[in-house]
Formats: sequence, structure tokens, C-alpha cells
Amino acid sequence: VVGIVEEIGRGVKDLQPGLRVFVHHHISCGKCWYCYTGSETMCPLFKETNIYPGGFSEYFLVPRINVERGSVHILPERISWIRGTFIEPLATVIRGLSKSTYKPGYSAAVIGSGPMGLLFIMLLRSMGASEITAIDLSKTRCSAATALGADSCVHPESIDDLRKHDIAILSTGNPKAIQNAFRLVRRGGEILLFGAPPPGASAELPISRIFYDEVRITPSYSASERDVETSIRILSSDKIPAERIVSHIFELERVEDAFKTALDVEKALKVIVVSHRGYVDPSLRDRIQ
Repeated sequence: VVGIVEEIGRGVKDLQPGLRVFVHHHISCGKCWYCYTGSETMCPLFKETNIYPGGFSEYFLVPRINVERGSVHILPERISWIRGTFIEPLATVIRGLSKSTYKPGYSAAVIGSGPMGLLFIMLLRSMGASEITAIDLSKTRCSAATALGADSCVHPESIDDLRKHDIAILSTGNPKAIQNAFRLVRRGGEILLFGAPPPGASAELPISRIFYDEVRITPSYSASERDVETSIRILSSDKIPAERIVSHIFELERVEDAFKTALDVEKALKVIVVSHRGYVDPSLRDRIQ
């Protein structure tokens, strides 16, 4: 969430009213074993912290612990309001790749070309991927995938049993899609579980293939402040023009319409909600609904 500081609490020294900021809704404690071992998103405090009443509001409160632990970041001038909304999503993508064994020159399959899949494609291309294959049901999203850096995009039903990619990234939460990942990843390769599955979801896994072909499975959930800081630096550099993903922009009073539009995968890519159209870059105002 990005916004302008309206008021500050007693004792806050590094922030002042009027500053443009990005606020990360979760924060880790920095003291427990999870934080010590680099698993900050598993910290018990992480899921307990949030902003209130949430991002879809004109004003929101940032709890003291979030401020003290550094979840309020001053927004660099080079990052517009719209690009700033990608700080947290890109941070989660950065964390996913950093947890994986990905190296420049690797080939990658990205299963699901929604906003997160498209961010993966853009980041992989900037990090020297030798080949990027996107997988999606939607023709609109396939077109976006190739425009943003994928070498090709294919329908899930058209996937051959290639087993050639160094890494297969599951950016959809559909548990059935993991079977496609196994059809795409090479022996000794890796599957990155990134898309959030429904609570309680399960999937059948080819355990013999995992063992005999040494296919690694790596999960990645959310992002730490370290990932957020990296995301801010990347977005400041113009290497990832994330606003190209934005298809629709709605003002806050039409938030329900924004959610309905986002469900139409043939129509929408990334849908943004703003409290006032004045926050929208002039180059993107034709996307205001």
C-alpha cells in the first residue's frame, strides 16, 4: 500500500506528515529462530501484524510495532504512485527466486501469466534467463507474457512432456497445475511453489520422479523487509517497468467493480484501486474506469 503520511504517533522520529511512503502490512520480530535462519515470513509475529482497517480505505493506521520494525518505507521520487503498488508483489517474486537455485542462463517455465507470473517473466528476463516459456489458459495473458519477455506462451493442454526447463515456477494456486510443472522441469531441476493454494488443498505427486530424477520442490510465501528493500531499489532503477501490467484503474468508491473486473482473465491483467485519480500517472489515465 502506498500513501501520504497524515499524522505520526508520539516518539516517531524518522517520518513526518506529507511524506510519500510504502507500507508493508506484515513485519517479523527479528529475534526468533525463524528470523535468525532467514525464514522471516514464518515468524509468529509476521501474520499477527497488519494495517487497519486495510488498504482499501482512504486512511489506515500503521501499528507501532510495524513502524518500529521498519515496515514504513519512504517512497523514492523515481517511483510513481502506481509503480509503488508493485513494491510488495515484486518483493514476493524476488524472495521466491532468491530461495530457488536459479542462476543467469537458466531456462524457466512460468505456469500462470496473471500479474505475479508476469512479474516473474519480467524479473527473469532482466536476470538473464536463456529461455522463458509461459503457460496460461487466457489468450490475453499469453499475449501480455510474450510482450513482457516470454519467448513463447502455450495453453496448458498443449504442453508436451518436455522435461527440459531448469526451473518451473508455479505462479497459480491451482493444485492441479503442479502436474504441468513436472512435465516441464528437467532431471535435477526445481519446482518453485509460489501461487497460494486454497487452505487445505492437496495434490498427488509423482514421488518416484522426485526421487529418481532429483526434482527439488521449493515453497515461497510472502516477503521480508529485505526483499521489500530490494524491490524498491529495482523499481527505482527502471529495470522493471511494472506499470505496463496495469490494465484497469478504479477509484475507491468503485472497489467492488474493481474486484469484478479482476475476475475476468480475458479482460483484465492488474487492477489498481486509488483514492483519487490525481494519483494516477498521466500516461496511465486512459486506464481509469
